[in-house]
Amino acid sequence: MLHRTKRSVTRGISKPSNDRREILQADFWYPVSHCSDAQSLFQRKRTESELLGSFVRMISTKEAKRSGRKVGIDILGDVSWGTHSCLFYKTKEDLFDILVPYFKAGLESNEFCMWVTSEPLNKEKVKDALREAIPDFDRYAQAGQVEIISYDQWYLKDGVFNLQRVIDAWVGKIDQAITAGFDGIRVTGNAGWLEAKDWKRFADYERQVDSAIDKHQMLAICSYPLNKCGASEIIDVISTHGSALIRREGKWELIESSERKKALEELQASESKYRTLLENLPQKIFLKDKDSVYVSCNDNYARDLKIKADEVAGKTDYDFFTKELAEKYRADDRKIIESRETEDINERYVQQGREVFVHTVKTPIRDKHGNVTGILGIFWDITERRQAQKKLLDYQKRLRDLTLQMALTEERERRRIAVELHEQVTQNLILFKIQIGSLREKNPPAELTKPVDEIYEHLDQIIQNMRSLTFDLGSPTLYELGLEAAVREWLNEEFQQKHGIKTEFENDAHPKILDKEIAVLLYQAVRELLVNVVKHAQAQHVRVSICTDKGNIRISVADDGAGFDPSVGDFGLSQKGGFGLFSIRERLSYFGGSVEIKSETGRGTRITLATPMSKPKRLFKMGQIWA
Repeated sequence: MLHRTKRSVTRGISKPSNDRREILQADFWYPVSHCSDAQSLFQRKRTESELLGSFVRMISTKEAKRSGRKVGIDILGDVSWGTHSCLFYKTKEDLFDILVPYFKAGLESNEFCMWVTSEPLNKEKVKDALREAIPDFDRYAQAGQVEIISYDQWYLKDGVFNLQRVIDAWVGKIDQAITAGFDGIRVTGNAGWLEAKDWKRFADYERQVDSAIDKHQMLAICSYPLNKCGASEIIDVISTHGSALIRREGKWELIESSERKKALEELQASESKYRTLLENLPQKIFLKDKDSVYVSCNDNYARDLKIKADEVAGKTDYDFFTKELAEKYRADDRKIIESRETEDINERYVQQGREVFVHTVKTPIRDKHGNVTGILGIFWDITERRQAQKKLLDYQKRLRDLTLQMALTEERERRRIAVELHEQVTQNLILFKIQIGSLREKNPPAELTKPVDEIYEHLDQIIQNMRSLTFDLGSPTLYELGLEAAVREWLNEEFQQKHGIKTEFENDAHPKILDKEIAVLLYQAVRELLVNVVKHAQAQHVRVSICTDKGNIRISVADDGAGFDPSVGDFGLSQKGGFGLFSIRERLSYFGGSVEIKSETGRGTRITLATPMSKPKRLFKMGQIWA
């Protein structure tokens, strides 16, 4: 079967302009005999999960098509730099029929054109044919835009074909042409001179040309005489060229190898699949050149701009956004181009009078030389997410407020009960004890002496228990003498005496005028930390220090116990009935405070609480916890 195809490989992305593209094309015509396995040409190292790469490839392909080269051959149409074709011919008329219009189009497209001749043509016959078809041929020749050379001068040196020398010579011609101001080069070489001994080396040469041509601004057609090509040679030649031209029944047809056709179809199917995927992604995707001019975008982004995707090319942010936003976006673009690094940016803009928040990933696009040629951007509309996050933060704040209110209410109730127990129950018990003591001093009857003594002792124990209960409910010292006195008292009476752990208290002696809520919170936190020292640390010595630092109060609780790994969990501080470190952190943070932990297994622990000495103004409406 004969069919038409076109190979296009893009090596970079640049803005839509007259600038030269990093794209290559070549068409060569050869007798199909000296080429083999070409599958490697289609191993484009394309990883299907790399959507960004797929998008860049898709955009690149569009750009390559926009910059196609006119071939002058109807069946080939426009092609891209790097196109490498072959031509099978029977007569010199076949050669002229294809190659003369091919060269005419090249000269008119500002390309350097080079024809390597072999029988049945020579330099004079080629010149005559070109001069007849191209009225200005002599002008092109005088300008150095065309060169016609014999095969023995180009392919052979001292009668020997040297593969690397010929390839290096082509590269040199390309460099000379670009330096001279031509867009690229267009060449044809006739392989009619080949002898059987040269076929293998020439086939290797064709394979190397085919694998490297897409790196250069070059078009090539290699011509092969059919009378020197058997079936196996024809198959080999087609395998090392993107396409082949052959005349059948007076009509030119385009053919290609089945392997190449299959690879192209798979590539196109994959391209179509990812283009469909990208167009249906919720993300907005765009491509700009290095001057922040839009090159392409997907439909999602185009809908936001109220245009069609194919209308974005050539426009800038000033066409769609306010001057302030456009300048911001262009500044972001410049930063990425200059830094050459990908950036994650949260941005806002106004769409149809509505404030919209987006999360944007912008990455520089580089050509094969590593030069930044543009910017690829993908962004998500995160407006709803931000609104949800705001609602969640508001809810968390209200929950924190409620939790603190409940804690303060609980503390206020504990304080009230402690006061009532002290002023009502404990005082009455003390009065009753005094009365029993008076009765003992009056020498009651012998049968009453023992019961009275027992009642007196029981009352004394009950009073001590009531004082301890009152102290646990709410330290009177905390409210009457302050935080430092309360911590010192609890450290000595409740901690050292009950648990036998040596304690040390340090105070910088500076006055500490604390809001009562903060004093209560710090007192509860210190008690909780000390209780956990008893439960978990196996410490012999504990030191508590209190000092002031630029309007803040800092309390450090240090022990010489077992220590722990601060990176694991809640450090055993979330015991039933206790604050837990998380709770301490949360409550301190509400007042603008913090918790610092330093611990190492086997070397003890130091936990430092820090908070302002007065609560923030936003909390002044909180209920008071003292009567």
